[in-house]
Amino acid sequence: MRLSFAALALLTTTAAADWTLFQAPAGGVGAVIGVDDQGAIAAAPELADVALIALDFVGRTRIERFAADRPRHEPLPGGANRLVLPQGHGSLYAYRGGAGAQTHFGLFRVTPTGAPQLLLDLPGIGATGDAPPFSPRIACAPDGTAILIATEVGAGGDLLEIDLLTAVAENRSASLAPMDFELEGLALFSTWGVALDAGGANRFQRAPGAQLQTVAVEGATPAWFGGQVVGSGDGSTAGVLAGDGPDAARVATFGAIGTAKLASMPAQALDGAGFLPEAADGPWLVLSSDGTRVGYRTREPKLGGGLTREVWMAETVSGATAGHLTSDGNFLDTIDEVGLLRFVPGAGLMFGAGERNNTVPAGLDNVDLYLAQTAAGGTTTIVNLTLSSGDAVAPFLTPATLSPEDGLYRLPGTDSIVLHDGNGGGGRLLASVPPSTGTITLLADVKSLDAATWTGDRLVLSVRRDLKPKLEQLVSVAPANGLATLATLPEGTSLLGLSSAPDGSVGAIIDLGLSQWVARVNPAAGTGALLTPIPASWLPVIGWTSNSDLRVSLAPSFLPGVHVEWSVAGAIGIAPSPAIAGQLLPAL
Repeated sequence: MRLSFAALALLTTTAAADWTLFQAPAGGVGAVIGVDDQGAIAAAPELADVALIALDFVGRTRIERFAADRPRHEPLPGGANRLVLPQGHGSLYAYRGGAGAQTHFGLFRVTPTGAPQLLLDLPGIGATGDAPPFSPRIACAPDGTAILIATEVGAGGDLLEIDLLTAVAENRSASLAPMDFELEGLALFSTWGVALDAGGANRFQRAPGAQLQTVAVEGATPAWFGGQVVGSGDGSTAGVLAGDGPDAARVATFGAIGTAKLASMPAQALDGAGFLPEAADGPWLVLSSDGTRVGYRTREPKLGGGLTREVWMAETVSGATAGHLTSDGNFLDTIDEVGLLRFVPGAGLMFGAGERNNTVPAGLDNVDLYLAQTAAGGTTTIVNLTLSSGDAVAPFLTPATLSPEDGLYRLPGTDSIVLHDGNGGGGRLLASVPPSTGTITLLADVKSLDAATWTGDRLVLSVRRDLKPKLEQLVSVAPANGLATLATLPEGTSLLGLSSAPDGSVGAIIDLGLSQWVARVNPAAGTGALLTPIPASWLPVIGWTSNSDLRVSLAPSFLPGVHVEWSVAGAIGIAPSPAIAGQLLPAL
């Protein structure tokens, strides 16, 4: 693709709509302000002197990075991050302000219009008053219009459901004593929600005034509950671990009403749900889309010392006996790591099995993806989806060879998996399309997968080729059309801030080391443009308006306080006017 230049005749016009700027260097302390197209500043006093801090959501995994019904974790310069909300509802940020006994923490959203919206501000807690008062992990509604956040016991031990459209919080535990909520124990479905505390599972209906209620379990109440919750794709069922302890646990499942059912006989040492950032290749605990089946991972002593991980599957009915999918009868006994569990609708349970790698956190290496299918009579068969070992059906006696640590993603709306295999003779970009077996080589000689974004109908990747020279390429993978090369760039090039707009176009900063260019590409049309005919220096974050206009800030060392909006039509505006120092905090 040849990249043309944008129409610079409009460079002095003013960009429309609102902007949110952070008036501090990366990782520093400053004010979060809202600026309109005339340069008028609006700032909440709570956001006057703050540092951006990390924020995450319960259930994050790399295979589902681009799922439409969950947030997307995007890093920011300086070590913080934002959560891009589902369905175009803006981005969520967390902050810390003040010092000592005056420390306070909070959340704000940058709305789709680009304006900052304060959601929550609470004083610090602890002996010196500077400890965070709420959990750093939230749950988000599938439609992106509400979040669930738990405060620490020292801040009231409350469960707050915040409506993002109105910024109104409803306390779902207002009638209860302070509760000690689990870090990864929150879930928010369309009509109900879940919160785990030290005493077990609780739920509430998403109705005005509704309060948390304890979930009863069939039979005797378990002595122990795990601290993580998962949900079915249709939002009907939640799953948690429960039993006598972490080494003698089963899977308890429940819905918005009724008692919880203990499945997965016998009780075993279960490994938890397998969420990022602690688990590289989760999830390890999954429910089928309708909640009728569960897949999970256990740990067992390994001959000669250490542990081996195993995959099991069961129906979610009381007393259901689980099937051991990775038993020695099915797999080579050197298999010691499993993960990437996912129910393929109408087909069965997909999982990865191989060896444990040396990354932190540890993930899968020398792996294949498998599919366990249960027939109407109850017989389970396992097939090898990716076939790197050459063994198509059990027993799987030949070691697998795939090394997907650079990237492995499901394409939203499909069951297709795209992965980078670092072991494939210089590296390969592969696709697997369950329940079909075998892989499609999309691109050979791929040294690394450096960045990825989803446009709504295709995956766009920045890859470094294992050729001479080692070119950087921007490629797209569409479920129906395979791979297309969008741009080829010189060796040593990096693409910063790769992201996609609501209309499916893609933006990135082309970094050549001593010079940078802002580019915009239309993957569907195979066209692209550069913002300027001469290089500049840009902050490595790209944002979008709801109209798909690109936004980016010039680096303060190059030209301070200048923020550029590049419209879909090609017009370029400076915002605000006059210049105001700060870095762009994107909405989309």
